[in-house]
Amino acid sequence: MSPALLVTYLISYGGALIAPFLPFIGVCMYISLSIIKPTKTWFWAVPDGSYSKIVIIAVILGWVIKRFGNWDFGKAKLIVVCFAAFIAWSFMSTLMIDEGSQERAIDFVVLMLKVLLPFLIVMTLIDSVEKLKMLAWCIVISLGLVALEENLYYLSMGFVRGMIGMNAIAHEMTAGFGLAVFLGLYSEKNWQKWLSWSIAGLIAHVSFMCMSRGAMLGLLITGIIIAYKMPKNRQTISLTIFAIFSISILAGPSVVQEFSTIFAAESVRDNSAQSRLDLWADMFTVALSNPLFGIGPSQWQLIAVQFGWPDGKQGHGMWVQFFAE
Repeated sequence: MSPALLVTYLISYGGALIAPFLPFIGVCMYISLSIIKPTKTWFWAVPDGSYSKIVIIAVILGWVIKRFGNWDFGKAKLIVVCFAAFIAWSFMSTLMIDEGSQERAIDFVVLMLKVLLPFLIVMTLIDSVEKLKMLAWCIVISLGLVALEENLYYLSMGFVRGMIGMNAIAHEMTAGFGLAVFLGLYSEKNWQKWLSWSIAGLIAHVSFMCMSRGAMLGLLITGIIIAYKMPKNRQTISLTIFAIFSISILAGPSVVQEFSTIFAAESVRDNSAQSRLDLWADMFTVALSNPLFGIGPSQWQLIAVQFGWPDGKQGHGMWVQFFAE
């Protein structure tokens, strides 16, 4: 049995066995599977299977046994309410569109509900800082496994595989970069510090390899926030200098050149960057024309051709597309 398949079985079946008694551990395993996506990351070793479904069923059972946890969200209440309201509004928007287009919209609402359920389970089961740290480590290690695989693939093949799409994996990595750095900054044990910082380096390199300008900008903003929020002492200053030096090596001329096009004037802007701005402008036009319920979830791709874009054109900007829809 390959190590990849063994890890998949341990997370999925081990999580399913533990979840009825310790649902928080189970939902962490579910989140790990959703990040790693074993059948895509380790496609040569892990056969197709309902690994996530096995775990989430056990998690729901444990959640019911725990009487649905604690629904006092404290300062996080507004976030929970906004997420639930977004899905409710998406459902209302679905009811407003033609029946022939509702199937795509319903699929989107169902997908969001599948995200909302584990989100609520986590929020109702976290009752200590220790559990919050456990969840953070689960996310960071899972991202680290994916980043390691992508880096190894790049070293052997000379290009990034991008198992879920270049932009998608780049932004996924960028989202975990700050979490990995802060875990290292505030961990008490040295091995934890170096593990999280090593993962942060692997994550950053994947974002660079994908050549995603949005992800690069996200890394820059995250780095500024880290520099502002981190404790200022000899260790963190030394780490910052080392990080700047490492990033300058990892980035390379091609990455720097790609990132610099974000700020290029319109007269010298490349076609990809300019078309992205034109696309977003069209989606803003749609949003302003349908300010209350939009055009319906997942409907932009159906009307993109009306604005001169290819049929099925993606929005290339999640929040802008949500705004239009």
